[in-house]
Amino acid sequence: MAILAGSKIAQANRLVTERLVADPTLGERVRALQDKVRALQTADRALLRALATAGDVAATRSARDRLDAEVTGLRAAISRDYPRWAEARGGVKPDLAQVQAGLGKDEALLAVTPAFGHVYLLAISRTGARVERTVMSRAAMVALVDRLRATMTPGGMDLPAAHTLYSQIFTPAIRETLGKVHVLRIVPTGAFASLPFALLPERPVAAVERDTPWLIRRYALAVQPSFAMEADKRPMQVAASRFLGVGAPLPFPAAANATPAPTLMAANQYYRGGAADGEALSHLPPLPGSADEVRGVASRYGAQGATLMLGEAASESALRALDLSTYGVILFATHGLVSGQMEGVTEPALVLSPPAPGATGEDGLLTASEVAAMRIGADWVILSACNTAAGDSAQAPAYSGLAQAFRYAGAGSLLVSHWPVRDDASAFVTLETVKGAERGLPRAVALQRAILKLMRSNRPGAAQPYIWAPFILVGR
Repeated sequence: MAILAGSKIAQANRLVTERLVADPTLGERVRALQDKVRALQTADRALLRALATAGDVAATRSARDRLDAEVTGLRAAISRDYPRWAEARGGVKPDLAQVQAGLGKDEALLAVTPAFGHVYLLAISRTGARVERTVMSRAAMVALVDRLRATMTPGGMDLPAAHTLYSQIFTPAIRETLGKVHVLRIVPTGAFASLPFALLPERPVAAVERDTPWLIRRYALAVQPSFAMEADKRPMQVAASRFLGVGAPLPFPAAANATPAPTLMAANQYYRGGAADGEALSHLPPLPGSADEVRGVASRYGAQGATLMLGEAASESALRALDLSTYGVILFATHGLVSGQMEGVTEPALVLSPPAPGATGEDGLLTASEVAAMRIGADWVILSACNTAAGDSAQAPAYSGLAQAFRYAGAGSLLVSHWPVRDDASAFVTLETVKGAERGLPRAVALQRAILKLMRSNRPGAAQPYIWAPFILVGR
């Protein structure tokens, strides 16, 4: 996965790769791969010399091709056995047989990839596969995604744009290949990583109704950052897991004459001179339901199985003092900041409590690079915050922000959001998803049922996609 060179995400990426190679078995295999790569580079030079000097080209090419096959085989084997190494090194190339073998009996996969002037679709089921190109151009498709996101409000969205995207992506041939599965795994690239597939209507609609045929009604959706097929870890054994809940951080103190910010801003607006800007952070709106959300999920684990960090305790120093590898489920119920334009300075971040006066080494922001350098053993991380699916920049790959940072740090599945989430809706979806997973449902199905239950509820505006569509599951 190509991360922007020089960014803090790239630095964290390298740290994670180095830490993974510290595993003795993996380290030995990586060193063997590196030896073969060096031998292949030598063979490449030998082939060039043979071509230039009329040497034994056939024998030299044959030796070079054997080494190339060995390198490919070693890299594929390591990627299969250590998928996180593959993600950190640059992604996993699709291998049809491996992808099909990794699909559950009720699962299919759909990759949506903009390339050159077009958008390509790859549908894979356990019994077949199909590649198609959208009728509309890449520029037109990306413009539709941008329009859909720009018009998304609590009162509605551009419904024609949403259905056009559905009809371009879910063609009759693609739907036939996917079959009648219940769980659809999506590998989105580029602008399509910001598309909430759940809200695509299967037929033209003039207005949002209780029975609008959204895609989420047909499929339980999960996003994969790559084609690496990880083992499904369901059901979630709640009783055997330790839970860590972090939320309701203290607000940053505001100046006496401060003017509240009208909306959540891009992350670069919360930094000044390369450091967190406490004045800007003081304008963040309160999250009155976040403490109850954390306590509600914690109640599923009992007093002995849950650790809560609320209010003043939700600080960077307190978090660093914990051994995060011992928790099976981690929930952050706080603000998430999206990335801005100051490369190398601003990053996606979670907002924690402000540091005590005179404290050093912390600024109240848990940045993506800080997350990626942690050791997290959680099978499930829930980022119940704003824009936690956002990337490091518009050019960065899918989920290269907070979500991918947690993946690099060792987290399994993640529940994240595409845009600022109303805290009562966030608490509802989080708790219902955890309860469903506790009953043994696959996490994608648990999230689907939680969203459908929210849509049917009497909560204000619950039928509108703005309320229920931002939630996505990343990974298994």
